[in-house]
Amino acid sequence: MNVLIVVVLFVAEFHCSELLLAVWRRRKSGKVTWRNALVSGPLLLAYACAAMEFVVGRRVVPYTVQATGVGMMVLGECIRKMAVITAGQSFSHQIVEVQSPEHRLVTHGIYGYHRHPSYVGYFVFVIGSMVALGNWICAALFGWVLYIFFDRRLAFEEATLQKRFPEWQADSRRVGC
Repeated sequence: MNVLIVVVLFVAEFHCSELLLAVWRRRKSGKVTWRNALVSGPLLLAYACAAMEFVVGRRVVPYTVQATGVGMMVLGECIRKMAVITAGQSFSHQIVEVQSPEHRLVTHGIYGYHRHPSYVGYFVFVIGSMVALGNWICAALFGWVLYIFFDRRLAFEEATLQKRFPEWQADSRRVGC
């Protein structure tokens, strides 16, 4: 099967499952939008550029590179979904500045190894999709853009968590990252 088709199907599955998990998590509040599926204009543009790079380049990507990229996609999705499921009602696609009663600082499961595993999973998934296609230009650009996005988001999120949860400081020293 053409690796582009595999990547497109896997990307579609990733985002559909994000939406389904959001529906499951928010079943009581009912607040679910397409943003919960991580679908945005810039993301669609980035994937369109990736598909163009693959098609225009007309390169044959070695099977080992394709397999490595698909493996990264699987690993990234597993990490992300474990993070979302572990956090449960405390997980949100947007940083919540007003704490709800069910929101807790999650420190168990995959969060015992990394404070932000959902970001790690998303990053590995996206870069894996570029590796699978042999898109080295898009991999570098995606990586750079995601790094800037997560760097800014994490600074705000860490400050918000530190204000909201007194135990955050001890947990951040214990877990790191």
